[in-house]
Amino acid sequence: MISSLLQLFVAEKVPVSAAAGNSGASGCSQPSAVTGVIAVGASTINDARASYSNFGACIDIWAPGDQILSDWLGNSTRTLSGTSMSTGFVTGANALILGVSPTSTSAQVNSGLVSAATLSALTGIGSGSPNRLLYVVNIGPAGSSPSPPSPPPPPSPPPPAPAPPPPTASSASKLLLLLLVPELILLLLLLFIIG
Repeated sequence: MISSLLQLFVAEKVPVSAAAGNSGASGCSQPSAVTGVIAVGASTINDARASYSNFGACIDIWAPGDQILSDWLGNSTRTLSGTSMSTGFVTGANALILGVSPTSTSAQVNSGLVSAATLSALTGIGSGSPNRLLYVVNIGPAGSSPSPPSPPPPPSPPPPAPAPPPPTASSASKLLLLLLVPELILLLLLLFIIG
């Protein structure tokens, strides 16, 4: 049932990543064995295969999965281990690729993850396992680096200060009156003194 559902997602070009399994055995368990689903193995902090992680040619990529701090019930956290912890990192990388190239197909996203992976960084990965560790810096479609964001445009210069309105008849007469007031006061004083 789940395999059929995942095949529908893949057919609709929706990227799907799935845990390879925690049996420590060669081969992937369902649903990671479905064609087109990216199968994720768990690595440790020392870049080695986690002892419980499944391995083999069915693995597409490895990601950290051992001793991962995770959310837990009751608004708390817990340290967990497993290929399901690794799968969260790969799913996040899927989202990064789709953010850069939203029209990418699931095959292009998978190819991008595999192409961008760090090669030969892992030890003890088991016979037939690809030595590809998830790498998400500068990840883009089909492993290309996305173009850096364009710098913001320079700020617009401030608008020029509005020009003062041209003098109107009433403002011109007020200005003239203000200029003449001292002279009028002197003239009235002289008339008062003389008169």
